Amino acid sequence: MNETTIVEKPLAESASLAEIPARLFAALNQSGVRYCNWKSRIRIPDGLEGRTDLDLLVDPRDITAFQEILSAHEVKQFRAAPGKAYPGIENYLGFDPGTGRLFHLHVHYQLVLGEQYVKNYHLPIEQDFLNNTTLQCNVKIPRPEVELIVFVVRSLLKYRDRDGIKEIARSILKRQKTGTGGFPAGVIREARWLLDLTSLQQVRDQLQQWQDVIPADVVIELLQSLKNKTLTGSQILRLRKLLRNALLSHQRESRERVTLRYFREDWRRKRKIFKPRIQKKMTRPQGGVRIAFIGTDGAGKSTVIQQIQKWLSWRMSVRTYYMGKSRSLLATQFAKRVTSLSRSVFSGCSRLFGKGSLITHLARWNQRFWENISFLAEGWERNQQFQQSMLESEAGCIVLYDRYPLKDVRMFDRPVDGPRIATEWNGRASGLERRLARIEEDLYQQITIPDRIIALRVHPETSRVRKPDHDYETILQKAGAIDQAILTVPGLMVIQADAPIEQVVQQVKSIIWDCL
Repeated sequence: MNETTIVEKPLAESASLAEIPARLFAALNQSGVRYCNWKSRIRIPDGLEGRTDLDLLVDPRDITAFQEILSAHEVKQFRAAPGKAYPGIENYLGFDPGTGRLFHLHVHYQLVLGEQYVKNYHLPIEQDFLNNTTLQCNVKIPRPEVELIVFVVRSLLKYRDRDGIKEIARSILKRQKTGTGGFPAGVIREARWLLDLTSLQQVRDQLQQWQDVIPADVVIELLQSLKNKTLTGSQILRLRKLLRNALLSHQRESRERVTLRYFREDWRRKRKIFKPRIQKKMTRPQGGVRIAFIGTDGAGKSTVIQQIQKWLSWRMSVRTYYMGKSRSLLATQFAKRVTSLSRSVFSGCSRLFGKGSLITHLARWNQRFWENISFLAEGWERNQQFQQSMLESEAGCIVLYDRYPLKDVRMFDRPVDGPRIATEWNGRASGLERRLARIEEDLYQQITIPDRIIALRVHPETSRVRKPDHDYETILQKAGAIDQAILTVPGLMVIQADAPIEQVVQQVKSIIWDCL
């Protein structure tokens, strides 16, 4: 965008709780694309409301048509988090303006399942899921016996040795038999719910068609024990072993390699010492987006940024950097404290020896020197923050800046959050000060313009009401700086933040979604 845009959108009104997902699935149903929500039909309402993900199985022959419909509804593809990328699976996010929520589509073109981090099995039964579908919440779903069988397979493959050992120890030492075998309560609840929608006979009939893929005796024994509430940890470990042996021909990698990869990924995520910064959520495949927020006093900038970070981080990797006067680095803290001390020394010398004495002049020179070092330390810290944010952005993260050094946003004749040395002494500088000023300017020149700048503007009277303890002259200066930036900063988006915070956040969400 090459010119400033002032956003004046009212709070979106939606005819339904999640209008965009509803329109999306209506379009998919009308298009003839073969798809279905292949697991966890119990969570479809939550998925449509953006509270969890929806797992869609799509016929590979319909990929192009499917992706065109997603694009028409501004549903965007994202890269899976490390350790969660599997063949034949893609991740998409959509945004519903009516609710202000994101929704997540986990799109499968083949049935790949198994242990966390590896998903080592491919079951070639996709067409049986896509045939004879029905609708739930206007989303296509498979027959319950089809979903139930694969749910049992998934649950067994995810069952860990430690789960079985804990359950066996509980039954021996505490003499407690739960009848669930150590499966999580959610697994038991969903399995029983699916079983109520079908019958063991229908499950047997379906397994007969899959006799070359899934061992029928394993599934039936588990379901009967589940129904009778007699499942044990040792029984589940035995059934898991039988299932793994039956699925050997459907493994993607050997058991040894998969086990090694599982423990390597598990250790990488859980280790505490020398833990590198890793992205645990989805990222943009084409690189991240850097968004800076600036605003007048009382515009609610910090609140907006917090809510935007919470909104995005539901599924995306997000980092927030404060680019104002920070003292997080030791060098900056040291420079600030010495500067404060030098001011006290100068003030004391002025009182004791008079303003014209040599000692007072030396104290003044010392104060100026440390003030310059303090300004330089601030610039260096901002530069370090910027360099780190660029690495995050290149990795596909969404980067949010609270304040940002912009040369066109000026207060008291100098850039806000920008270089200070040259302007502070107004041309009356020594050779050392000029050199320090050049170093400072170079640090700030390396800080490039972000991809989007959002300015939150409120009327000065609103600022005074919201921030009664702030100096009104400073409020006017900041308001003037934002007004000047509107005229000079290309692509700056302005939001009138006098409105309630919910409306402001909603407008910001729409702007950011358009950037992604």
